[in-house]
Amino acid sequence: ATTIPPLMPLPRKPLRNHVFAFASYCGGSGCTTFARAFAQELARFRGKRVLCISLEEVESACDYLTVPGGIRNEGEFLYRLLSKNTRPFMESYLITDDFGICSFAPPKGGNPLRDLSGEDMRSLLSAIMDNSRFDVIIADLSTCLSEAAVAIMEIAERICVIARTEQPGVREQNYMNQLRSSCGEIITEAVVRTENVIPGDRASIDFSTPLEGKFGQLISNLTESLLNVVE
Repeated sequence: ATTIPPLMPLPRKPLRNHVFAFASYCGGSGCTTFARAFAQELARFRGKRVLCISLEEVESACDYLTVPGGIRNEGEFLYRLLSKNTRPFMESYLITDDFGICSFAPPKGGNPLRDLSGEDMRSLLSAIMDNSRFDVIIADLSTCLSEAAVAIMEIAERICVIARTEQPGVREQNYMNQLRSSCGEIITEAVVRTENVIPGDRASIDFSTPLEGKFGQLISNLTESLLNVVE
């Protein structure tokens, strides 16, 4: 399914940044790859300032970015923001790829974002938005349905659910039922179902060059369908 129909804007409260979430009902669906590809499309070819955050159990930012020695990680940022009730200088905790896409430097071990309460996640998003450095926040939620993930979904303008099959199966239907239970029926208006068409090993995708083939066309179509929100 490489053709994605145009989307109508949702009647939601305007945000200081545009927020997009990528999620899936099962691991290995390519959620992270789609999120990174969408971020690259926006940063390289649309001139957007993008921040990627991840709710993966163990973050994969190091697979795409080099973490300089001595940089502070997102666990330290969260401690200062939430426990010390301060607004740390965000740039001290960010790593950036060759195209200007930013991410928080991940801590060693588990991902602290997954365990945040909904209130704490909203505080983090507020701090990011107040920074005014970014146009777009892209959240890679993976399969996470924690309070933190739900808080992101509730403000996201679009939730791209990455599917592994052309037709929805039982697991996907159960996942969507859980979304509606957590966020209300209105959440379905924000969902964009996107079938994974990545050929072969995702690790072979070269993010340093423009994406090509069926996957590249899908990302281009997806970006175009979201431009009415981004622009």
